[in-house]
Amino acid sequence: MFNPDLHLLGLELSANGFAGRELAVGAVARAARQAHVSPILADVLVSPTDPEPARLRAFARIAAALSFGTPADVTASAAAPAPVRTAA
Repeated sequence: MFNPDLHLLGLELSANGFAGRELAVGAVARAARQAHVSPILADVLVSPTDPEPARLRAFARIAAALSFGTPADVTASAAAPAPVRTAA
């Protein structure tokens, strides 16, 4: 289901950045954790030291998961690097 609040927050973040929106972003991260969306994405979203493009990608993945029920294991790949495979 489309979530207009997440949509409006996403527009604000993409247009103006994260400054001054910490409470709203924190609420989204809490909702993501409660919905069992990747905790890595929630951590990236609220981290002021992560690059803004990474935080925006994390927001987009979380918003999709919360709005449309994207499986948590799919959303985890947005922020986490691909696993390194070694020869057995």
